[in-house]
Amino acid sequence: MDILANISFLIVAISFWLRDIIVLRSTLALACICAVGYQIGFANEANYTVIFWNSIFVLINVSRIYTLLKEKYSIQFTQREYDLWQNVFSDFSDVEFMRLMRTSTWQKIKEGSVITQDGEPCPSVFLIAEGEIQVSKQSRQIATLKTGQFVGEMSFAGDGLATADTLAVKDCMLVAWDQADLKRLIELHPGLVSKVHALLGKDMVEKLRQAA
Repeated sequence: MDILANISFLIVAISFWLRDIIVLRSTLALACICAVGYQIGFANEANYTVIFWNSIFVLINVSRIYTLLKEKYSIQFTQREYDLWQNVFSDFSDVEFMRLMRTSTWQKIKEGSVITQDGEPCPSVFLIAEGEIQVSKQSRQIATLKTGQFVGEMSFAGDGLATADTLAVKDCMLVAWDQADLKRLIELHPGLVSKVHALLGKDMVEKLRQAA
């Protein structure tokens, strides 16, 4: 009855195409259970090392699944956060988005306030939740940023220095991430790396298109 062993390997192979971490861990746990079942019920001589380690892997995955589900179902969005998730962070899971929001702060910015100065340190990345921000380079206006666009993303991707002057031309509500905190977050959760950089990269491309 090698079929159970083959099913175990097939499930492991399928897991390489999975992206959702809960589904991935559930699939791996199922593969380990099949491997244990094969060793106990069908192998000519049970390999207790295989049984032991696959049982440990099942326990680890079940434990992590419980933790992830607990985190997932403890999430409660405000209406403002939910709108941001749907309109800007739609490629992020609810858990990933909440992790981002937990490291952010909301900031009210008055009309006429300077956000960044060209060549000066820019310690934060900002997302415009409401309002408009004017972007200038050498006293020449090059773009106007609106809801859903970022400020400071180029300094985040570069050397930490602002690449333009930015000024609030209306009262604004911004979501701010300290750059150091954001970098630590994506280091702790590698699944965020590609999504964060893709989102910021898309925003940079749009700015370059506007400036052209």
